Amino acid sequence: MLRSVLLVLLVNAPLPASAACASLVASMCPAGEQAQTMTARFLRVPVKPPAFAVGDLFPVADHSILMNPARYGLPPVDGAWRYYRVAPDVFRVDSETGIVLEVVSKGNRRLMR
Repeated sequence: MLRSVLLVLLVNAPLPASAACASLVASMCPAGEQAQTMTARFLRVPVKPPAFAVGDLFPVADHSILMNPARYGLPPVDGAWRYYRVAPDVFRVDSETGIVLEVVSKGNRRLMR
């Protein structure tokens, strides 16, 4: 299932020909002129699934080991596995076989420091 992210885009509404004030606050315009209005629009942007899944063979030669997992809020490496980052995802990979053991981030934006 694809999750989606909502982005807010502000779009300028067209001004009447008589309105010359560019202020967004009506009280800041001279008498008789209207303020420019803004409306919010929403756009659904699908989040891409991780590049690798649990059980996939990870190409360790093509990617660098994540050397400072604490910086990303991850526990330290304490076994025969390593963290690899393929932005924006982080994978826990067996160091001997190269098999993905866990998709740690699943696109979690907090890991994108």
